Amino acid sequence: MSNFDTIKAITENIQGVLEGLGIKFSQKAFEDSKDVPASLLPYGEVFYTGESFEETSGERPSYVEADFTLVVILRERFARDLVRAEQDWVHRIRGALGVDALNIGGLAVSKLVSRVTSGSVGMDKGSGKSGLGILSYQAKVRYREG
Repeated sequence: MSNFDTIKAITENIQGVLEGLGIKFSQKAFEDSKDVPASLLPYGEVFYTGESFEETSGERPSYVEADFTLVVILRERFARDLVRAEQDWVHRIRGALGVDALNIGGLAVSKLVSRVTSGSVGMDKGSGKSGLGILSYQAKVRYREG
């Protein structure tokens, strides 16, 4: 399996994990988070933000660390309820996004994913007393080069 095939499978598996949690995805691009229809909330996006490549001298396999930003847009609610919803989603995502969850499908046999770490989490909300919650979750996925 090429590195491109591996990172493609990892990206698809991340989306699958989020869909399993009830987060919806769409092929349509939205200009603004306010344009996302209520029927699609919570709405998710998975962004690949790059990779770090490790060089080895042949004594062991090389590893790559891929960076992702997961964005989840939550329905409009008052600030206190929105904060609690965002906290809930952070811990749901963290609990579901693991090595076993990503080593499925095309990666089920090779088990190339060896580590998943959560980075910083950012939260933003719309203006006013209530607004859409926008959760930004950083994740790093370490995989063995094929």
